[in-house]
Amino acid sequence: MMNEQISAGQILALLAASPLLESFGIRIADVKPSLIGSPTTRTPIQLPNLKKLELDCIDIGAVGKILQFIHAPNCEVFRLDVFRWTDEPLDATDFLSRSLGHFDTILRSILSFHDSSQLYLLQDQTQWFCQPPKEFDVHCFSIEIPIDSSIPWVADLLGQGVDPAHRLTVFFRDVNAENLAGLKRLSLHHNVQTLQVDFGQPSAVLILDLLGPPENEIGRSPGFPGLE
Repeated sequence: MMNEQISAGQILALLAASPLLESFGIRIADVKPSLIGSPTTRTPIQLPNLKKLELDCIDIGAVGKILQFIHAPNCEVFRLDVFRWTDEPLDATDFLSRSLGHFDTILRSILSFHDSSQLYLLQDQTQWFCQPPKEFDVHCFSIEIPIDSSIPWVADLLGQGVDPAHRLTVFFRDVNAENLAGLKRLSLHHNVQTLQVDFGQPSAVLILDLLGPPENEIGRSPGFPGLE
């Protein structure tokens, strides 16, 4: 679907009428977050055969509504590249837990399938890529969302069943007090093996504090124990 104006509810109606669907994608579409026309807002739409789901250049409000009400347990290719096309308030926690979190099991499976992934925490943006260098349609995900408070979700995802041998590279554009709490949770995981911080001494000081215990906290474990 391309360059069409449609509502999230209409998309859900289309998916409900296609239970044997194997691949679904929307690209550069003006999708409204309205659920009018949706067949259900109580139980997820079951899509057991869906292997590929791609939502590209769509408003995050609409994407949140779509993801929240579909269940695709056998999805192997998950691509999300969304934007904020309106000024309406965004509940980032709700999106991560109820919408994107609906696919946590699938994302963990893909992470365990691959040796490594790359996480970019930029200003007002989170990007996470887990895919082979050449084959883009086999057990992979690509997530780009306009949310900068995603670290707790990433930490929870890694802490529940992801292979400890999976290597995560994390790139920070900046570190502030708001995302420091999430960083502390992420620093407990052995998966983080490469850490790169850009922009300024304050960020570096915060990260260095996580890398090792201060003199008055001898019993505290160092942060990022798997760092190489």
